[in-house]
Amino acid sequence: MEWKRPDSLESPIVWSRFEGKPHRDQSPLKYIVQDITEDLIEDAVEHMTRYFLVRENITSCIGYLEDKVSTDELRDVWRQALKQGVGLVALVQDPEDESRKKIAGVNMTLIVTLEDKEKSENKKSEFMEKIKGKLWKKTLRTLLELESNVDVGNLYGGQSTKYMSAYGLSVAPQYNGDGVGYQLLMARTPLCRALGVALTVTAFTGPASQYLAKKAGFETIASLDYSTYEHDGELAYPRLDGCCLLMAKRIPVRDD
Repeated sequence: MEWKRPDSLESPIVWSRFEGKPHRDQSPLKYIVQDITEDLIEDAVEHMTRYFLVRENITSCIGYLEDKVSTDELRDVWRQALKQGVGLVALVQDPEDESRKKIAGVNMTLIVTLEDKEKSENKKSEFMEKIKGKLWKKTLRTLLELESNVDVGNLYGGQSTKYMSAYGLSVAPQYNGDGVGYQLLMARTPLCRALGVALTVTAFTGPASQYLAKKAGFETIASLDYSTYEHDGELAYPRLDGCCLLMAKRIPVRDD
């Protein structure tokens, strides 16, 4: 049975508030990070389509947006994940009207249970055959192979039955430099605590996101070198340098 947000946990909850940097003679922008509520799902999906697919390392280098079938399939994956009710959005607050908010960034966070993960792995071939988009299948294969040798449930000596993952982190370019991506990553901690989740694990595909993840307390648990990683005897991403990293963070019960 697919995991869903507990009814006892109200929504939306504001997980953090922060200010950006001063811009010339303008005051710093004020932001909140909160849950992605049902009314924000389509806006969040549009944000990810517009910014994530053209800026994220893997999807940008393979021209993901040119494959409409793959794009539509991934958009549906995002929508399905957001039905859990644990996606995160950074909103810019309008000082003149607090009810008006613009999306500055999105983190497509979701909860994965080891039970559901095991079921998916057992039916991986069947699932992959159902995927129609060539580039979505390629991307998903990469992520599955990155995770294949990691025993997530026993990380940090624990016996986790579930963990927080994500299907992408994106910040609109006009808000770069205000720490939006970092704050979205840090908001996972109070969210996980509220959900009783002790671990978050995510693939970070490029240097910028890997830097932010490390700053936010994540550490590398698996890696994939783009210069040697192959699909069917050929380099999967010949235009990319560096590594794709699977990174994890233990969520403490309280601040260490």
